Amino acid sequence: MQTNAQTIPNQAVERCIEECLQCSRWCSQCRAESLNEDPIMMRDCIRLCNECLELCRTCVALLTGSSEFAHRCAVSVRSYAQPVHQSAENAMAKR
Repeated sequence: MQTNAQTIPNQAVERCIEECLQCSRWCSQCRAESLNEDPIMMRDCIRLCNECLELCRTCVALLTGSSEFAHRCAVSVRSYAQPVHQSAENAMAKR
C-alpha cells in the first residue's frame, strides 16, 4: 500500500508544517549569528543550518501542496531537523 499526503492526518501535517517553519526560524537566526561572529570557525554550523533550511523549505512546499512525497518529509523532519535545531539551540546557549 502506498502512502500519500491524503492518508496523513491533517493534524499531523499541520504539526509537521509548524515544526518545519519553527526550525527554519531557528536555523536562520543561528546562521545569521554565526556569520556575524566568526564565519570561519562556525562554518560547520552555517553549513548545517543551510542544509536544514533547505530541507524544511522543501518539506513545507511538499506538505502544503499535498505531494505524494509528504509522508517522506514528515519522517525526514523528525529524524533530521529536530536534532539539528537542538544542536543550534545548544550552540546559541553557549554564546
